[in-house]
Amino acid sequence: MNHPFGKEEAASQKQLFGFFCECLRRGEWELAQACVPQLQEGQGDIPKRVEDILQALVVCPNLLRCGQDINPQRVAWVWLLVLEKWLAREKKLLPVVFRRKLEFLLLSEDLQGDIPENILEELYETLTQGAVGHVPDGNPRRESWTPRLSSEAVSVLWDLLRQSPQPAQALLELLLEEDDGTGLCHWPLQNALVDLIRKALRALQGPDSVPPGVVDAIYGALRTLRCPAEPLGVELHLLCEELLEACRTEGSPLREERLLSCLLHKASRGLLSLYGHTYAEKVTEKPPRATASGKVSPDHLDPERAMLALFSNPNPAEAWKVAYFYCLSNNKHFLEQILSFPRHPGWSGVARSRLIATSASWVQAILLPQPPK
Repeated sequence: MNHPFGKEEAASQKQLFGFFCECLRRGEWELAQACVPQLQEGQGDIPKRVEDILQALVVCPNLLRCGQDINPQRVAWVWLLVLEKWLAREKKLLPVVFRRKLEFLLLSEDLQGDIPENILEELYETLTQGAVGHVPDGNPRRESWTPRLSSEAVSVLWDLLRQSPQPAQALLELLLEEDDGTGLCHWPLQNALVDLIRKALRALQGPDSVPPGVVDAIYGALRTLRCPAEPLGVELHLLCEELLEACRTEGSPLREERLLSCLLHKASRGLLSLYGHTYAEKVTEKPPRATASGKVSPDHLDPERAMLALFSNPNPAEAWKVAYFYCLSNNKHFLEQILSFPRHPGWSGVARSRLIATSASWVQAILLPQPPK
């Protein structure tokens, strides 16, 4: 073999690329990974060919040569991390579909005994369509372009929420979640979940015994809902009203504190705001009548009436909850609401100072640790 005078570097990179491919064919993953940093600095078309190979390793894990004790999906996950570093150095972003499809394959390994094979195939197909599908007019909510799950698949997901909440939530998050919140399978599946939650809420209030796991299924489904900060549909308004009613019903197994913890995440900010608005409306819809001695007359503005109802509550915890929901639903900071209220002629400066002092004492009681008894 003749020595490549003047082309030693290019020849070395070509040999390294051949060694890299040979390691992949033999399944020597560690050696192949060690070649990647140098190949990325290669000349000509070598970096592009390596990037295409890395993408193929991630997209087609079942074609990898693995031993009996090695899972191809787990090997593909290792190459996914390698590809992420490669693209980061190139200042590129990893396509979301790569990670989501591989996460689904890894998750489905633990769900094969709980979900029939045909349902897993349907979920995977829906995930793929929802991630890479194209909507011609740019409107992700057009029903004619949204991949739908069968009623059997939705029923299986709900049963999984009752039996194994955590794996079911992880699966639903994959099906629903998109970085921009516009996944194609987002709305039909979410609407089906909302219907199932409302049906379960009605069952909780009925005379018949409730199947085990229904409460956990409600909590789990609420954690997976994706509600952007925009005008929400009638179904979600009804859902918030029914959730509030179920939590306030005596003897109900639903706990509002746990319910709210299910909504405290970025993707559910719109639903949390809607629940707060519903709560504030229900609590302040019948405020106290006006009296002498610093009370506001019944013809004052709605915000003032709401705050009056708030601070007439002798229970600080309940009052603060109403304050939080009311300010959240009105997009106002709590201090802004307090300082701008009340300006009605019936309120004296003393009454206003007393109101601010009362709120400050409640803040102090909540934020400062209590002395030991």
